[in-house]
Amino acid sequence: MIEDWGGDFEETRQPAFKPLDPGAYRVRILSAEMTKTKKEPIRKMIKLALEVSGTSRTVYTNVVLDWSDTEAYSGRTHRQMTNRKLTDIYLGFGITMGEKDLAKWIGHVGGAYLKVREYDGKVSNEVNYFLAPEATSRLPAWKEPEVKREAFVPPADRVSTATAPDDDW
Repeated sequence: MIEDWGGDFEETRQPAFKPLDPGAYRVRILSAEMTKTKKEPIRKMIKLALEVSGTSRTVYTNVVLDWSDTEAYSGRTHRQMTNRKLTDIYLGFGITMGEKDLAKWIGHVGGAYLKVREYDGKVSNEVNYFLAPEATSRLPAWKEPEVKREAFVPPADRVSTATAPDDDW
C-alpha cells in the first residue's frame, strides 16, 4: 500500500500541449532510422525526426517503402506513392537523388506542410506533405530553435551508416 506523501501533484503537471498552426514550415532532419512496419504485411520504413525552424518542436514522420503495384488510392499504386514521397524528400531537402545512406540525410533543411492531428484524445502535429524547393524558398530563412539545444548527435543505433543490404529499397 502506498502511503499518503502529502504532495499536490496536480501543481506539477505540464501545461497542455499546443500544436503549431497548420501550415508550411522549414524543417531540418535530426534523425533517420531504417526500421520495419509492425503490421502485416511487414514493409521497410524510414522513421524521420524533423526539427521545426524557430521552435524547439520535433515532428516525426514515417516513410513506408511499399514497392507493390497494388492500388493505394486515387488510382495510384503503392510503388508510385513511395517513389513520389522519396522524390519529394530528395528534391525538397537537397539530398542526392537515390542516396540510401541515411546518415547523409541528417542536417538537411527542407520544407513540410504540417497539419494538426487528434488521436486517442491527444493533439499533435504531423507532416501532411513535403514541399517542393520552389515553395520552400518562399519560407522565412532557417532560424535556430528558441530554446538552445545541445548539439544533436544521433545515437549510433538510430542512424544507418550503410546502404540497404538489397536493392528493393
